[in-house]
Formats: sequence, structure tokens, C-alpha cells
Amino acid sequence: MHRLRPPIFFDYALLVLLGVMFGSSFLLMKIAVETVPTFHVVFFRLVVAFLVLYAFLKIKRFSFPALQEKHFWRTSVVLGLTANIIPFSLITWAEKEINSGLAGIYMTTIPVFSLLLAHLLTEDEKISTKKIIGVCVAFFGVVVLLWKDVGDISVNLLSQIACIVSSAFYAYSRIKTKELGDINPVVISAGVLLCGILSMFPFILFFGNSANIMPSSQSIIAIILLGIFPTALAFVILYKLIHDVGAVFMTSVNYLVPVFALLWGYFVLSELINKTIIASMMLIVTGVFFVSRR
Repeated sequence: MHRLRPPIFFDYALLVLLGVMFGSSFLLMKIAVETVPTFHVVFFRLVVAFLVLYAFLKIKRFSFPALQEKHFWRTSVVLGLTANIIPFSLITWAEKEINSGLAGIYMTTIPVFSLLLAHLLTEDEKISTKKIIGVCVAFFGVVVLLWKDVGDISVNLLSQIACIVSSAFYAYSRIKTKELGDINPVVISAGVLLCGILSMFPFILFFGNSANIMPSSQSIIAIILLGIFPTALAFVILYKLIHDVGAVFMTSVNYLVPVFALLWGYFVLSELINKTIIASMMLIVTGVFFVSRR
């Protein structure tokens, strides 16, 4: 059985790099969706990411498990939906109406959903009193963000709810990832991306109406960068950290993602950072601290 080792300096460096990459994804999605429909952004993001990882697999002479390895491929299909297609689509659609930094803040709820789902789906990760306090604090932080839109079922409110739902899917996918055991993280990432592409291709082919899309150069560049950095490289780092030092250490990235998302949005898109956003982020991160403690 694989035993986790204690984190070292290199793991912390990878964690910060992961935060930078995941934080940039919200900025890049905001730019990409300006001239490209949501599902096309997601599909071509997956294609670019898969091509990068497939080239790496060929260079390293890695190979996918055989088709007879049904557990790997069934799990990869589930992860393709829950870690890629569904959350990517929800967040990309949401960013038509809300700031990239705000979308990044909602991703801090992933550990909260991870805790709740692990309590329901596993036998060895049950909720403690301190973790219940963390869930309540984080939930209050979400309420602070949503408060001005409560009672007004507008696109803005629905967009924020979409980000929260995407966090739940991310959380489920991270629990599901543990089922793949010691398989190389690059192989896992490439397999999940391949399954995601195959799942989306019929929809894009028959219902995508691709002929009418007129993408700007900024959107094209944003999609390419989305595929390379916060998808291909970031997911390899993500699975590597889960494999080497465990999901508890890896959840620390959720402290970093909203910070970098806000900074990317502020410096590149001049997005507003107000007191409500800062207060809610501090509440959510405090809740996540209690949830993530051993």
C-alpha cells in the first residue's frame, strides 16, 4: 500500500505554482468567453491540454492502460465530467456576468464540499466538531457574497450559484481520484482529458454551430494558455501532490487560488476589489482552515 511522505520544500513550491496557475484560469476564461461560446471554450481547452500531455507521454514512452482495464477508464469518464466538463462549463458561463476574482473566491468552498462528501461517501473521513465550525464559517462567508443578490433571481445570482455548484463537482472528483491509486499522474491527467473530449465531441459536432463563431485573437490565445497551464500542467501537479503527500496538504492551494485570482483580475482586467469581497474571502478561508486541519 502506498504510504504518503511528509511535504518538502519542493512540494510547497509546487503548491504555490498550482495556486498561480489555477488563479490565472479565471482571468483566461473571462477573456476567452468574450468571443467564443462556453462549450467551445471548454472543448478546445481540453483538446489543447490533451495534446500537450499526449506529446509528453510519447516523449517519456508512457502508455495508457489497456481498454480491458475497465476501472481506470470508467473512473476517467467520471472524472472527465466532474473535474473538467461540468465545472469548466459552469464557471466559463458564469464569467460572462461576474468578475474573475469573484469566481476564484467561490473555489475556496471546495474543501467544504470535500468534507461533506467524504463524510457521506467514505468510512474513514467523518466530520468533527471543529470541522462543523469551519463549514459554518465558510458558509457565512458565501452568504456575505450572495447577500446583495438574495431575493433577486437574476443572471448575476445564478452565475454565482453556478460557481458554487462547480466547487461541489471539483470536490467529488478529488475524492474519486483516490480510486486510481499509484497510476502515473500524467497518465491519469491525459486519460481524464481524453474521456472529456470524447464526451463533448458529439455535442460540439451536432449542436455547436461552430461556423458562426468569430473568435478574437485574444480569445484564441486565452484558450491556448488555458489548455497549457491551468489545465495540462496544473492537473499533473494536482494529481502528483495527491499521490505524494495526500489530499489534505493539497487542499492548502484553496488558500492561494482566490488571492491569485483577485490579483490577476485586478492587474490585468482592472476588476474592483471591495471590502465585502475581502471580508467574505477571509471568512471562507478561515472556515477552510478549520475544515482542512487534521
